[in-house]
Amino acid sequence: MMVAEKSILTTCGYCAVGCQLVVETRHDQVIRVTPDPAGSPNHGHACVKGHFGHGFTHHPERLTTPLLRTPSGAFREASWAEALEFTARRLHETRDRYGPGAVGVVSSARCTNEENFLLQKFARVVLGTNNVDNCARVCHSPSAFALGEALGTGATTSSLDDVERSRLLMIVGANPTEAHPVLGARIRQG
Repeated sequence: MMVAEKSILTTCGYCAVGCQLVVETRHDQVIRVTPDPAGSPNHGHACVKGHFGHGFTHHPERLTTPLLRTPSGAFREASWAEALEFTARRLHETRDRYGPGAVGVVSSARCTNEENFLLQKFARVVLGTNNVDNCARVCHSPSAFALGEALGTGATTSSLDDVERSRLLMIVGANPTEAHPVLGARIRQG
């Protein structure tokens, strides 16, 4: 077994369960991902996606250098400093010319809550816009609305430990084993 040089505790980004994982690296390459035995909510368990779905990190087609479009329409490699300066300048030019409503940000469902918080803060404070969205809104807005109407909040009010201890669960229109495997496993254990 290859020996890791570094271990990093992180949150899995595959679904909303928030499993805690330990990512082990050697020579800046991911060599192993394991569930954190003490991590909540997964308590040492991970689904196949969280455990083995890290091949994208070093995939040969993954972009690792910023690209800027040339006047001819082709892309050229750029430094991070150049790409960030270009992006900042164009966002500010657009905002200054057309107003803050002309710019916005869309986040990934794979971002953590903390990353999403930073992105909305950036949009509101730096860009001066309230145009903030997340791709998860499309698939989760009906459930968030229903939770809000029923419970007063669009988020869950229980932990996975509560789910596991529950005597009765009614699941309608969902497949936790497929969509959230760690949750599905905890339901089966309960």
